[in-house]
Amino acid sequence: MTAYGYDVYKVRYKLGMQDPLMGPEVRYHTVVFVETEANGGGRIFHVIGDIMRAQGMEFESKSARSPDESATFHEKVLLGRTPVEYYPDYFESVLRAQPPPGRQRIFNPKTMRTEQCNLSYRPFLAQKLCRLSPRQSL
Repeated sequence: MTAYGYDVYKVRYKLGMQDPLMGPEVRYHTVVFVETEANGGGRIFHVIGDIMRAQGMEFESKSARSPDESATFHEKVLLGRTPVEYYPDYFESVLRAQPPPGRQRIFNPKTMRTEQCNLSYRPFLAQKLCRLSPRQSL
C-alpha cells in the first residue's frame, strides 16, 4: 500500500494439468491480485468452476498471501494502483459486473468425446448440446 492506494497485479499460476484440447502451448490460471498488506498479502479476484458446468464459471474474491509464496506461482505484472477510497467496494463491484465465462466444454454422447464449445458456447460439432440444462435429455 502506498499513500495513493493499493498496487494491482495480474498474477499467473501454473495449472495442475493442461487442457489436452487446447494444443501444446502452456496455459495459466490468471487472477487480479490487490496487495493490501505490508507482508505482500492481499486479495485475489478471479473466476472458478468447472469449464463443463452448464452454468459456466463464477466470480470469487478471497484473501491471499503474497502470490510468489505459492508453489504454483508463475509471474506477477503490475497493472497499476487503485485509490484507497475505491477499494474494496467500488473496485469489486466493477469486477463483479463483468460476466464470467460460460461453458467451454461439453460431453457429446453421439461421438463419446468431450468437445470444445464455440464463442456462443455451443459445441462445434453438435450445436444443440450446450443449450441443454443438466436435466434435459438429448
